[in-house]
Amino acid sequence: MSGPGYWYSLRRGSQAASIVLVNRGFVPEGKRDPKTRPQGRPSGVVEVAGALRWPEQRGSFTPADEPEKGLWFAPRSRRNGQSEALGYQRTVYVDQEGPPAPGGLPKVGPAQACTAQSSPGVTAVTWYGLALAILIAALFFVRANASRGLS
Repeated sequence: MSGPGYWYSLRRGSQAASIVLVNRGFVPEGKRDPKTRPQGRPSGVVEVAGALRWPEQRGSFTPADEPEKGLWFAPRSRRNGQSEALGYQRTVYVDQEGPPAPGGLPKVGPAQACTAQSSPGVTAVTWYGLALAILIAALFFVRANASRGLS
């Protein structure tokens, strides 16, 4: 799915000070209100398969959370406003992979492994830059030792 929308979470408090936040998937902007998709609302015991996620750093361009509107722009950040607003000290994050919600919303997706992406050009610039830095450091070392008479 693409376009503006929301990622929905399922909360499960196992102890007074901790919570499990499950990213249930994506909901398009027009379907934010759960009343527009009643078949996708879980009830009772919910069993999910997913990937455990580590907390992330909040990006410098990430907008401020809007708790009064229920909007959390960095739900897995180290200082999680959502967890704090709910009164939890420890949070475990899970991205749900399955089962799909009845009615198709929220739309779950396969968990993506966090991998560094780079092109061959970026890799070449990185390695040549490192080689140049080592060469410059070596020249400074040789020059400093030569000026002291330690050739």
